Amino acid sequence: MASCAVPPSWSGHRCWCRSSSFRGRRCGCGAAQTPATSPPTTAALTTIRQSRGKLDGRTWRGGVASAILAQRGGAFSEDIAVPLDRLRDVARETLEIGARHDIPALSFGHAGDGNIHSTFLFAPDDPEQERRADAACHDLFELALRLGGTVTGEHGIGWLKRGQLEHQLGAAGYDLHLRIKHAFDPKGLLNPGKKR
Repeated sequence: MASCAVPPSWSGHRCWCRSSSFRGRRCGCGAAQTPATSPPTTAALTTIRQSRGKLDGRTWRGGVASAILAQRGGAFSEDIAVPLDRLRDVARETLEIGARHDIPALSFGHAGDGNIHSTFLFAPDDPEQERRADAACHDLFELALRLGGTVTGEHGIGWLKRGQLEHQLGAAGYDLHLRIKHAFDPKGLLNPGKKR
């Protein structure tokens, strides 16, 4: 388990997500991060739970995130959303995407609202696995759109999903989006260069 006892999914902790595959970086708490080599122990998860003072949804999800990361050390987890009657398709096809790219895949999260975290695992010290995991994410975005969903159900479009908004909305929809954004942010101060 990483040296930080706080699950990376909590506010300010981006250690396990696409923004970092560790490589000596520091998480939001300032602790040096190292790839996990084994699943977290019950004692470690208890420490995590106690650090929040109670077992709530974020603690549970943080524990899941830590356990997932412990499998390989790196993970790209994307927050797509689809109509509820297509969730089974997402879970099945996420596994198929992983198999096509020869990387482990899984889905988890609060799927009751159609939002699901499809995740592709890789070893952080293997650039080829990381490249295949990234390619799998792009296949996942295509899957979400094909099933009538969206490329983001919770975390939005930022630097890591650049290009996906225009792809999802089409030229006319993207142009409208840009005009609305410009009306509220004429100087381009909010998320410069990210909403593409």
